[in-house]
Amino acid sequence: MCLPSAEHLKRLSSSLTVKTGDELSPETIAYLGARLSKLDERSKVVVIIMDEVYSAKHVEFCGGKLYGQENGQVTKTLFCTMLKSVSSNYSDVVTLTEIVNINAQKMNDIFMRVLKSVTSLGFSVVGSLVDGYSTNIKFYKNALGQGTMPLYIPHPYDAEEKLFLLFDSVHIFKCLFTNFLNKKEFMCPSFDDFSKTIHPKFSHLRQIANMELGKPIKFAPRLNDKSLAPMPIERSNVKLASNIFHESTVSALRHYATEHPEYLETAQFLQTIRTWFDICNVRTPFVGIQKRDQNKTTLTLDNEHPREFFRKFSAWLDVWRATAPRNLALSNETFGTSQQTTLALPALANYLLEKKQFHYVLLGKIQSDALEGRFGYYRSLTGVMTLLSKKRTPPKLTFVKKHPHPPMKYVLRTLFFKRLIVVDYSPLQTWCFS
Repeated sequence: MCLPSAEHLKRLSSSLTVKTGDELSPETIAYLGARLSKLDERSKVVVIIMDEVYSAKHVEFCGGKLYGQENGQVTKTLFCTMLKSVSSNYSDVVTLTEIVNINAQKMNDIFMRVLKSVTSLGFSVVGSLVDGYSTNIKFYKNALGQGTMPLYIPHPYDAEEKLFLLFDSVHIFKCLFTNFLNKKEFMCPSFDDFSKTIHPKFSHLRQIANMELGKPIKFAPRLNDKSLAPMPIERSNVKLASNIFHESTVSALRHYATEHPEYLETAQFLQTIRTWFDICNVRTPFVGIQKRDQNKTTLTLDNEHPREFFRKFSAWLDVWRATAPRNLALSNETFGTSQQTTLALPALANYLLEKKQFHYVLLGKIQSDALEGRFGYYRSLTGVMTLLSKKRTPPKLTFVKKHPHPPMKYVLRTLFFKRLIVVDYSPLQTWCFS
């Protein structure tokens, strides 16, 4: 009588495995432990990023397993959590969960499970990072903040630590662009004098683009048709948002303001948003020196410029929200997430500088770009399919033992799946590929 192999039996019985839900799988714990051993102390200070990506809404059968269902319902999204260092390029996907609909309670269950496991391993989690959708706001307000939206909460599994609640600055920047594109006109206070009111208009940008149409040299070369009239799927493209708030666009408005004085109000508004994003997007220590731009300098204990701007920007948002009608102002979600991040980012930076003994903080490291890039990699595994395939997401962690030098086939497999560890126990050596 021929019996199936042990691996085949494990695959068939994997769907019957009962887990308590309090901790991560042993494979993930072992992988994160191996990664942690290769990090320095500053790289162990991380934030937990959470986001979801749409997947193909169908059930797939492969290798004796069904992919794409939750409690008998077909799932349409994958909810992902990632660890991202606040000081280096280290990042690792921790969980990838198939869900039908995400809500604040499910987010809280997954978040607490991940937080407990990575804290016990030795990571220092100082914050969580999400985008500005309503479910994430409810997660912060109802699940973590107990009805309020605090800048931070006490760490549930480490009494000496704080957990800062952040929204992704890149997502907020895209929301500011989308609001300006949809509303066409704002009524907001002047950033130089809150008692004065300005009326920035999106039509001013279209007028400049028409004036420079066909000219060999343009003052606003980034004002193209795709930036001024993006397709619905393109409105989440940060490059198009950057084109609207670019320095060349602001300079063009000021140049043509000699004939059209109303352009100055639009230029002032764009410059305010651009300054906020430049401060939030500093990724390297010396970019401010190279470009001679104070807005792109690192945040240190001696550098008060970012903190002063954040305080003024927060006050500016408060006055705008209190005085402008809803049809000439940002949405409530954008106001709330912008205010929260504007106050929480410098608070987190001070915490890292004083408690964690950082010499400087790069706010551009505290963004969800690493997770968005990983989503793009997952989509590439599906080939020509538009939506993500559940069974083509990265497989479980693979350990290959007793190989002092990893064979080429393992290296090639590593380059494809990005999550292979080759271990040699005599003497103990570890290669971590990511």
